[in-house]
Amino acid sequence: MRLLLAAAVASALSMLGACDSSSDGPFAIDDVEHPDTVVSDGPRGNLTIHWSGNPKFPVTAVFGPTEDGCPVPGSCNSRELSFQERENPLLFVGSPRCTGYTEDTVIGYEVQLTDADGVATTPYPVTYVCVLQ
Repeated sequence: MRLLLAAAVASALSMLGACDSSSDGPFAIDDVEHPDTVVSDGPRGNLTIHWSGNPKFPVTAVFGPTEDGCPVPGSCNSRELSFQERENPLLFVGSPRCTGYTEDTVIGYEVQLTDADGVATTPYPVTYVCVLQ
């Protein structure tokens, strides 16, 4: 009887997603898909953020320059986007972007996620090249 009950509970949890492998382990960014190049003064790109763990939503994503990733002071800005619903991956629309560059330039940014309880991922590095048209 206990074995049957255990099997029923495991089945119910699995249907609810509680046994999903993405909920195992610490809250972390596994990968960020991003454009390798962005045209200076051109359209913004998008980030696709793959994560694992069991964060409490809403989750806030911050995309900002690394300490030494912005070669032209004042030309790099941070952007923040809040995700209300549990989605994996998260689509961060409108980043990256670059403006005002006069030559092809490597830009270093990072992505960090923070959940509703204040649990933050380790920043995930993102590098792209701002290119002239």
